[in-house]
Amino acid sequence: MRVGKGCGRCRHRHIRCVVPEGASACTPCARLGRACHLDPRFQFKEVQHVYQKTQGTAARFDLVWDEDQTWVDVSKPVKFVLELADSPENERDSVFRPIEPAENAAQAVDICDPQCHFATVVPQRALQVPLVLKAVLALAARHDAIMNEKGHWEASAYHGECLELLIDALSLPEPTYDDNMLVAVVILRMYEELDNTQDGKFHLLGSNRLINMMSRSVPSGGLAEAVSWQFMRQAIYSSVVQYQPMQLDLENYRFSSVFQRQDDAAYANMAVFHCAHIIQVCRDWPTLPVNQTGWQEMSKTLESWYKARPNTWQPLRYQPPDVAADRPFPEVWMMSASAVVGMQYYHTACIFLTLCGPNSQSGNDFENARTRRMAERTIATHIANVIGLSLSNESVQNAYFMPCHLLQRFGYCIRNSMEKQGSLKFLAHMEKVIGWQTAWIKRELEQQWTELAEIDPPLGPPFWSIDPAVVRLFFGHAFGALA
Repeated sequence: MRVGKGCGRCRHRHIRCVVPEGASACTPCARLGRACHLDPRFQFKEVQHVYQKTQGTAARFDLVWDEDQTWVDVSKPVKFVLELADSPENERDSVFRPIEPAENAAQAVDICDPQCHFATVVPQRALQVPLVLKAVLALAARHDAIMNEKGHWEASAYHGECLELLIDALSLPEPTYDDNMLVAVVILRMYEELDNTQDGKFHLLGSNRLINMMSRSVPSGGLAEAVSWQFMRQAIYSSVVQYQPMQLDLENYRFSSVFQRQDDAAYANMAVFHCAHIIQVCRDWPTLPVNQTGWQEMSKTLESWYKARPNTWQPLRYQPPDVAADRPFPEVWMMSASAVVGMQYYHTACIFLTLCGPNSQSGNDFENARTRRMAERTIATHIANVIGLSLSNESVQNAYFMPCHLLQRFGYCIRNSMEKQGSLKFLAHMEKVIGWQTAWIKRELEQQWTELAEIDPPLGPPFWSIDPAVVRLFFGHAFGALA
């Protein structure tokens, strides 16, 4: 702490007087072993009267005590103590510290970025750009409120301030857009995703111009490229869970340096790209089936990527699921965090390839039913692999999200009772560890599994004995009379 006037000895010697926090002597005096006489930190000026305007006329008020003023004797010296100051909980509430939530978010975003732009560059931008600062504070405050079960008023305040700045920036011509705006939009999108029970997707779908600019920013490298890849992962999330079309121009991503590098992060981004491309092609299924040539080309490209993966992507340990060992999912230890996430996107791409395969509706009724059940079993296997990757590499927080998204979309495909229980335990563990709300997903899964079990039980009653409400739910009122 720099002292305003300095102690008497430092003033006499004309040297810089610095007092460390909590110290009773300045640094020069402490070094010389001499007594340090510090002036009071605050100087109060004696005021005897003040002037105040009343109806345009200045009036003087003398600050003097009334002759009848009552005085109370007190012991000297008097020391005032704030009783709540020693409570760590109150100290935490009085001074908001967004460091830990922001660091956790940066680790998740930088999972496929070897330069870790969100952890290194974004904090610097936050000190310089109010738009980025408000976005970071909003995300950190919301995560802190979820993890500590507190009110969201602080997060909402930062969020509102950030939106005002963003709206002003979006009203300007497109050439004025910069990577700071891209960073803010991506962070605000993460803010929305934390409330996955009622995600409005406002920042994902709010500006088509901004979305197009994001994909064009990929070849520019640096922070803009890192943000663009994060936005692609957010778009995949929206497509998987919320059936939103992929609006990014993926052709711009082909110019990324990712396709020229050989590191683990680059290879993981390739998996993200292949997954996004397959989802984009399959967006109109089953209304518009994917042609066989296009499907085979996507399948071949994905399989080539899988076969050419680096040696660092080979599992350090693999154990298949084992009922006796109470292990519903495979155990897969990976060497790098990028490999964990990359393999999860690979399995996600395989799920969508299976879903929109050219043979999904091409034969007679029996063949179509058989193909459908085989597809559901294949999808359930891929989900089990994705969950296994997450549970086997728990230090990779980003690996929690894709299993949750796939369970929300395709969890009904799981028929094995041990896998069902394991999935519910995983969702509960995820909410406890990272604060992602999964209780409602668990309820929906249990309801879906119950309804499917009533319709197609292993040794169940004949069709006409099923609850009429269930029949009408799946086949409409036209079949209600059968029950």
